[in-house]
Amino acid sequence: MKATETIKIDPLSLKGFKMLFILPPFEKEHKVTPPNGIGYLAGMLEANGAQCFYIDAIKDCLTVAEITQKAKFIQPQLIGISLLTPMYKNSKTLIQALKQNGFYVVVGGPHASALPRETLLDTCADYLIFGEGEITLQQLCQSLHRSVVMPLAEIDGLAFKQDDLIIVNQQRPLIQDIDSLPFPAWHLFPPDQYPFAPQGTMAKRYPVAAITTSRGCPFNCAFCSTNVIWRRKFRARSAKNVVDEIELLVRQFRVREIHFIDDNLTTQSERVYQICDELDKRGLKIVWSCPNGVRIDSLDINLVRRMKKSGCYSLTFGIEAGNQEILNRIRKKITLQQVEEVVTMVKNEGIETRGFFIVGLPSETRTTIRQTIDFAKKLPLSFAGFSIFVLMPGLELFKEWVQQNHVDVTQINWDRFDSYHSQMSFCAVSQDELIRLCRRANLEFYLRPHILFGFLKYVRQTRWMVKRLLHYY
Repeated sequence: MKATETIKIDPLSLKGFKMLFILPPFEKEHKVTPPNGIGYLAGMLEANGAQCFYIDAIKDCLTVAEITQKAKFIQPQLIGISLLTPMYKNSKTLIQALKQNGFYVVVGGPHASALPRETLLDTCADYLIFGEGEITLQQLCQSLHRSVVMPLAEIDGLAFKQDDLIIVNQQRPLIQDIDSLPFPAWHLFPPDQYPFAPQGTMAKRYPVAAITTSRGCPFNCAFCSTNVIWRRKFRARSAKNVVDEIELLVRQFRVREIHFIDDNLTTQSERVYQICDELDKRGLKIVWSCPNGVRIDSLDINLVRRMKKSGCYSLTFGIEAGNQEILNRIRKKITLQQVEEVVTMVKNEGIETRGFFIVGLPSETRTTIRQTIDFAKKLPLSFAGFSIFVLMPGLELFKEWVQQNHVDVTQINWDRFDSYHSQMSFCAVSQDELIRLCRRANLEFYLRPHILFGFLKYVRQTRWMVKRLLHYY
């Protein structure tokens, strides 16, 4: 198998092919943002001549029946649904309805990539894409469109049903040159037609667009399942390619704020300097932030100052815990001292600081959770997010739990596999107490006068954020 994959585009290969992407309905309070991943898939298909459509059932508050009716009007040859674990039940219901109406369905995303065989077995989907999806989806559509381009069994990264069997093909090599990917199909979900509910909860300007400048993370934190798709292989777009997309968003969709949603934008500091230089050179009047988080150990004062000068106003840090032993056990590879020094330095440079924390990590106790809460309050953070450890598919711990407890994954209730509920406890604290401690952590952090005062500058979004927190708790 090749180590890397190369993009090949034929503008006529999918001419006349209709592809519909759907974001399923979700009854919980949820961020409503343009779907970056779907955008890349649609961009790839459109570059090959396909006609793509998108239904956002969350933004438009659509029922399964309404989605199905829209699909009947479009009459696509294939419908794509990205499976996120907390939305699995809703997605499964939607797939069943679409199949009953004669549509062909392909699924992908983190959940499908972690459990390809089990997901195909449990749903009515016809096809499943695991791993990086652009080339796999392109080849699947070409095969369905022309019937003879490539046998399904030869498409890397594809799983499908053949009679009573589930066939899982070999893994697809990663795309090395991600500059070669077409930009996301932003016209399907214009940022200026989305509500003010950005990726990182808060924003200064509107419209907001979230973009990725790289794929993959070279680290191996025990609590993170991102590598189920990216396999710890970091690949970056060039500064010119990144700012080309930003300029397109500014010129065509009036975007005024960018959220970089990489796993870690600052993995290569020199590239960040280049992006800042390119932004300044083009005179794009935007502000930007990193709501997904940057690593504490990837920043120094010169880089932070350069980022601020080019429009960066907020940085989020994945801190996770306030106990060094817990940090070591989850392979975070940072120290509490580093955290204090860097967060203080960023704050002193006039950039807003935000932190992510997890309660209920393996081997945690009430004492270590208390230490995390106290540590978060001690740091000069403007905002903090406390969530409960979730044993997501793709984690080594998940595989161990399934094997040790002889769990049938098709029988798991995925509804409560989110960061606000405890499906199960993997530490010395009970499930119910973890929920109480997470609630207490958020209340203790935010019910302080200087933190509450900081919300005033985000008054347009505060009601939405409070509503979301109250919904979960």
